[in-house]
Amino acid sequence: MGALAAALDPGVPTYLTIDTDAFDPSIAPAVVHPLPGGLAWSDLDIVLDAIFERGCPIVAVDWTEYNPMLDRSSHPTGMAIVFALIRILARLEKAH
Repeated sequence: MGALAAALDPGVPTYLTIDTDAFDPSIAPAVVHPLPGGLAWSDLDIVLDAIFERGCPIVAVDWTEYNPMLDRSSHPTGMAIVFALIRILARLEKAH
């Protein structure tokens, strides 16, 4: 996280875009272009930690690439996205 935080200019407003394709298909299979060896959900927390550590206010968030037709019957990708968005919203609330 140190290198990521150091790469961020302190206090710069941040627009956070999250693309499910970047996550490993073992944890996010419901995407059109899976990336074997991709990110883990904990990597999202590392990015959020770096953004907040540098005092960069998040001004907007968007999430791309979820195809429920490709998800398993219990919708693990969809559920993980919802829980990740809840974590992001909780961090935003805590920051304010």
